[in-house]
Amino acid sequence: MGNGLCYITPIILGWEYFPNNKGFVSGTIMCGFGLGSFIYTFVAEAIVNPENKKPEFGTTGGNVYFSDSP
Repeated sequence: MGNGLCYITPIILGWEYFPNNKGFVSGTIMCGFGLGSFIYTFVAEAIVNPENKKPEFGTTGGNVYFSDSP
C-alpha cells in the first residue's frame, strides 16, 4: 500500500503538469522507479557486504553464517 501511494503521487502530478503527454509521463516515472531499484541494489550490497564475502553453507541449526561470524 505504501509503495502504491509513493508511486501514484508523481504520476498524478505529472499528468496534471503535462496533460497531453500522459503516456510519456507514466513511462518516465516507471523507468525511474525501476532504475532506482536497480541502482539501490548495488548501493545496499556495498553498504551491507563491502568485502563481497560469500556465505559458507555449513549450517548450524539451519542458519548460514560467515566463517568469521561470532
